[in-house]
Order: sequence, then C-alpha cells, then structure tokens
Amino acid sequence: MKRVKFPLSRSKSAILLMFVAAGISMAIPACKKDESTAPAVSQEDASTMVNESLFSTEGNGLQFQTDNAVSVAANYDGARQGAKITSEDCGIKKENSYVVKSEPNTSGLSYSYNILWNWTLTCKESEPVSFAMATTANISYTTKKVSVVDSSVAAFTVSGLQSDSAYLLINQTYNHTGSYTITSGDTVSTYHNTISYKSTDVKVSKATRMIVSGTAEVTISGTNAKGQVFSYSGTITYQGSYKAIFAIKGGSSFNLTWTGRQ
Repeated sequence: MKRVKFPLSRSKSAILLMFVAAGISMAIPACKKDESTAPAVSQEDASTMVNESLFSTEGNGLQFQTDNAVSVAANYDGARQGAKITSEDCGIKKENSYVVKSEPNTSGLSYSYNILWNWTLTCKESEPVSFAMATTANISYTTKKVSVVDSSVAAFTVSGLQSDSAYLLINQTYNHTGSYTITSGDTVSTYHNTISYKSTDVKVSKATRMIVSGTAEVTISGTNAKGQVFSYSGTITYQGSYKAIFAIKGGSSFNLTWTGRQ
C-alpha cells in the first residue's frame, strides 16, 4: 500500500485554542413535544449526542472523515489538470492517518486522535470516476463541558470525480460507540451510546466543499448514568450551509449545525 502525504486538519496549538474559543456546539430544538414520562435520555439530549458525535469540530468524527474524502477527490482533480494521473493510481490501495495528542496542561482541555483511512480509485480509460474509502478512529477529548471517548468505523463510496461534474455523491455507513459525559454546574451525567448512520446520495459541492443535500438514516441507543436504556431512530436531512434537521421517528425535530474546515 502507498502512503500519501496529507496535510493535518489541525495543529496541536490550533486544536487547543479551538477548544477555548468554541467550547461545545449544541443541537437546537426546532420543535419539542411534551413527554408524559421522563425517558432515560431525552430526545433533545439524544440529538445533542448525534450532533457532537457526527459533526463537532472537537470530535473529528463523521464530518472529519467526509472532509478527508473530499480532499482525496480534490487531489485527483488537481492531478488530472496537471496530467499527473497514471495507471498506478487506478485500482491501487492508498492510505493515510491523522495521529495527534495534546501536551500536558493545566487548562483541563485535552485531546487524542488516532484516525486511519485508506481508499482505492476506480478509473474508466484512465479517467478517475469514483473511489471506495474505509476508516477507523479512536478518539478522546475533554472540554470544560463535555468529555468523550469513542471509536468508530466507516465505509463509503465517492462518485462524481469526472471533470464535468460539479458535485460529488457520497454514500456512507458510519458506526460509532462511546461514552459521553456532560457537566452542567454541579451535575455530571454520563451516557454510553452506539450510533449507526447510513447516508444516501449526499451531494457535496466541489467548489465550496460543502454538503448541499442528501439524507441519512440514524439510530442512537445506549444507557444513561443509572443504566436505563434508551433508543431513538430518525432521519437527517441536509440543508446546506453546514445545517441539517434530525427528525426523530414519532417525536421531535432538531436543528444540527457544525463548522466547516477551511
């Protein structure tokens, strides 16, 4: 397998400064129904876990991996324009990694990322048309409001690499397991969760690298600090401009937001 140079998305100092400046992004309820009995985990808390696990800048989860896929596609587009694609690029597995850990500090903010990914390009008459990518990740981070430890695996295909296509199409599965501790005043709540995500024709602009449309089916389940079980499933509908709506089946809808990496 070939290892390809890839710029890190964040330097150590940038990540630490990002924690201080940004804190934690939260899901905002778009509409909320009254619940007759208190569930093990509320719909709003479940949507927050989905937002953080999939899209948070600190988490480097699904969105980080999607950004990597877009970068791979952009590299092939640049190589094609420079007439640098050869038969060695087609059908050959390549790999890369993002491994970084914070230095000891007294701020209470820390992180550790170990993300590996590989991909194989499919060509038609030496023209890149799509690639398959697989990733594994082990992540932990702590801010003043949240502490997360999780692992994930993902597999997806990216098509639309042709020069006359303005968009990439991403079909992806992403499975995450982890623990999620929220601190609010004197209250500390710890949850364990599993998230399964499967997207259908998520469209990404090559020009802006932004998701513009598409849907994904999501299931989140797990236990709260008391060991009580919860489970929700729903659909994420991408709205563009780093926004999406998570509609829980039989329940409420929540706005999901995130920040794009430049």
